[in-house]
Amino acid sequence: MTRKLTLTIELVHGKYWLCQRGVYERSSVLAGQDFRQLNKAYDTLEEAQTDNPGVKFSDEGRPEIFIPTHAPSWFDPADAGEAWGEEDY
Repeated sequence: MTRKLTLTIELVHGKYWLCQRGVYERSSVLAGQDFRQLNKAYDTLEEAQTDNPGVKFSDEGRPEIFIPTHAPSWFDPADAGEAWGEEDY
């Protein structure tokens, strides 16, 4: 499966960040949910755009994350010796 990633420039905590956005793959606890990774900070939007031509400014904000309470069908505690939830220990 090919992982589709997009780059954006976003204002986060007073800095302009080059961000990578995508979707968590099925092997993740957060499978199917959006992610945002902050890659490099810049003091100004102009610096960020000059260093990353063609990357657009975005004000999408931080993606919401939901951690499921029940393990997905592929999860096997024997694989790593870990449980899905606190009550499973």
